[in-house]
Amino acid sequence: MKLQIKRTFRTKNQTLGNGIVFDHNGTNIFSFITLELPYIDNEPKISSIPEGIYVVVKRWSVKYGYHFWLQNVKNRSMILIHSGNYNNQTNGCILIGIYAKDTNNDGSIDTVLSKQCMQILNEILPNKFTLTIS
Repeated sequence: MKLQIKRTFRTKNQTLGNGIVFDHNGTNIFSFITLELPYIDNEPKISSIPEGIYVVVKRWSVKYGYHFWLQNVKNRSMILIHSGNYNNQTNGCILIGIYAKDTNNDGSIDTVLSKQCMQILNEILPNKFTLTIS
């Protein structure tokens, strides 16, 4: 299994993308939306991370339940893929959802059905996989 995130839309407040899970044959088995902060020189807590290839492991915490942890992100720590809906919930991490919409009418796009998306990802992704961000 592999995960790809293709960043597609950027503003001064956020970066949106499309996430795709590929099976071992390269077939798209699940697609979803991603929400990140804008890229600001990889600064912790205010920036998205650099494009690249990352090893990701499944992790559990009280706050997020099962989610995913990106390993060896240069000059960063604890970069996660977790549920959440709004820019102010990213803290430099990657939020996921089934689709995107400005749900709180603040002019920024939000993720929708994030917990459901995380449940699906936890069911189909293995405990360790590769993520490509472009």
